[in-house]
Amino acid sequence: MSTANTQTLLRRTTAALAAVAGFLVSGDVSALTVTLSTPGVSSCSYSAMSVAPDGNVVVTCASTAPPVGPGTFALTTSTPTLLVGTVGTFTITRTVGNTGDANMTWSASGPACSTVSGLATILASAPLPSSAMFSVTMNAAGNCGISFTGTPAGATMLGTPLNVTVSAAPPPPPPPPPPPASGCPAVALTYDGDLGASGIGQRLTMASGGIASYPLPSTTPYTSGRVIIGQTPISPGSVLIEMNISKCKGVIDPTGGTAGPGCYGKTNSNAYFEFGWVSSTNFVRTPAQAALFGQCMALPADGPWYVNTRWTYPACAYGPASCGFSIQWNPAGY
Repeated sequence: MSTANTQTLLRRTTAALAAVAGFLVSGDVSALTVTLSTPGVSSCSYSAMSVAPDGNVVVTCASTAPPVGPGTFALTTSTPTLLVGTVGTFTITRTVGNTGDANMTWSASGPACSTVSGLATILASAPLPSSAMFSVTMNAAGNCGISFTGTPAGATMLGTPLNVTVSAAPPPPPPPPPPPASGCPAVALTYDGDLGASGIGQRLTMASGGIASYPLPSTTPYTSGRVIIGQTPISPGSVLIEMNISKCKGVIDPTGGTAGPGCYGKTNSNAYFEFGWVSSTNFVRTPAQAALFGQCMALPADGPWYVNTRWTYPACAYGPASCGFSIQWNPAGY
């Protein structure tokens, strides 16, 4: 017990306890340490002891003064690893000592943080432990070193410098795809995928009559693009390849549907098929004009758009659903 003049009452339960208490009260108790025998009660050095009229023993504990001196200070943080753009919070804590106000100068430097500094003050009269907090914004990936110095002279400084590791913030998740256009029929797809980055081919195998669908890629900064289907060692010898750029996933409409005739194409070649679209009105103004150039007008604002492809063949020498082609997309030259 450390609070001055804290009184602890121990009820006398036997005549022997009263006799012992009377002996201690009458003797010199200024240098004794009394261990309080009640379970859960701490021991203390006491300055006075008496017997109350009701027979209880009253023990007055002596006050315990904190250590005199400049004290001990420690620098800590609950966030030793941070992301770029976040703020780290740091704490300087005085655990012992009461000589002089503590005026601590902290500083931060390193690739991850701008070189900044500030002042943290802890008053000598503040109850211990006592703390001062400050924060630093992390601007880049790397390391940021936090340190502090200050008065009172002779104080013990712990935890300095404190190194913080800052990692690049992960990219935000892509927005969810927009909902399909209303009125689209439900189509059983053999493959529902993504064409990925431009210029990178994917091998796709499907049974005859199967349909694959992909979201139409963004052509930015270009204003047009093309999907290319190419031959592979497992391509069927005789085939009908169809492609339709549509607002409806999986739909193959030989008329081109509401997007216009330029949005449907086909070939009987098993070697190469290319189908293009424009995503701007910079060079053509209407779907009909785009169709004259063998293009589908698919403006992003009118989407979402899908690239749907189907190939039909009489037989596959490699087994059912084992024949296929490579497919990729590229931005066009304008």
